[in-house]
Amino acid sequence: MAAEETKNPTRTVPIAYIAGILTLVFLAFGTMIFAGGVGDWRTLSNINDPLPQAMKAVVGESSGWLHMLVWIGLFGLIASFHGIIMGYSGRFLRWAAPATSRKSLQKSIRNSARLISQSLQVAPSASQPSFPTA
Repeated sequence: MAAEETKNPTRTVPIAYIAGILTLVFLAFGTMIFAGGVGDWRTLSNINDPLPQAMKAVVGESSGWLHMLVWIGLFGLIASFHGIIMGYSGRFLRWAAPATSRKSLQKSIRNSARLISQSLQVAPSASQPSFPTA
């Protein structure tokens, strides 16, 4: 998907993949070392939320930093869902690009629009003007 928007995809896409993977590895090791270094790693290994618990041990239970960490994680989760949705919608539009698929897709959209418009029509009352349809 991103290769369609770059000037030189054969050069820049592999660099982007490698940089992304190295960034994730660096952040994963940093999180593992710093969160595990807070206290006994055995206590963190048996709970479902080790990162917030490690931060709670450092900053305290009622700290704003702890709440900020949780909200950043939530926004990251929502952003990843948006990325997935946008990526698959682009795939769907590229799938509909060939002429045969496009014609069948246009026909199904036209039929759906006709059915929706028919189901939304109501009988005109005396106070509503009726407009002629072409």
